[in-house]
Amino acid sequence: MNSKTEPPKNNNKVVAYLRTSSSTNVGDNKDSGKRQLVAIKRWCKSNNKKIVAEFYDKNVSGSKNFIDRVELNKAITFCKENNIHMLVVEHSDRFARDLIVQELLVCEMKKSNVDVIAVDNPTLFAEGNQMFRQLYGVINQHNKDLLVGRLRTARERKRIDNKRARQLTLSGDGKCEGAPQFYVEEHPNIVKLCKKLRNQDKWTLNRISLHLLNTKSITNTNGHQLDPKQVSRIINYKRR
Repeated sequence: MNSKTEPPKNNNKVVAYLRTSSSTNVGDNKDSGKRQLVAIKRWCKSNNKKIVAEFYDKNVSGSKNFIDRVELNKAITFCKENNIHMLVVEHSDRFARDLIVQELLVCEMKKSNVDVIAVDNPTLFAEGNQMFRQLYGVINQHNKDLLVGRLRTARERKRIDNKRARQLTLSGDGKCEGAPQFYVEEHPNIVKLCKKLRNQDKWTLNRISLHLLNTKSITNTNGHQLDPKQVSRIINYKRR
């Protein structure tokens, strides 16, 4: 017989997990992360729980699996190392927005002996609530699909309007997204960094793009490295 006994759970200590899909909703002047953390803190205060660590997957889609979520991996490792068994999220769609991904993540959490609490529905991920959990997963996925469809329609409409107004991309299509003025207005430090690396350090545009991806998580709307032409437009953009 194994005489070892497991250490008691730290039932009052929890880890907060946040996730935001788009880089455009991440930053000091954005609401997503702040809103999630406020909701988590409010629930923890009401339930006598103490947040001992926060992990935030920025610019990470709710359809991404465990292996593609750096901060969630760190959160689970932290829980294992510190004998913590509760991970708290604002809403079930912060955990996942795809039913299959949700269920795979639930399995991963069970293997790690970590419970998930969604503060808008604290018992959703509890044992025995599989039907309701999966129903919520279907709803979250449906809402995501509706949002993607609406955004696609809006982008196409804007692309047509901008083509008529002669606001064109380098390929001759109507401009829609990734405009350099976004960085000028929302991320001036990124613009300064790009100009320094290009003009002073003489980096290639592709090297700057890769640097932005690896150190600042700056991507295009598809979640990929910026095209060098996009970096060039950011550097050379002038307000009209």
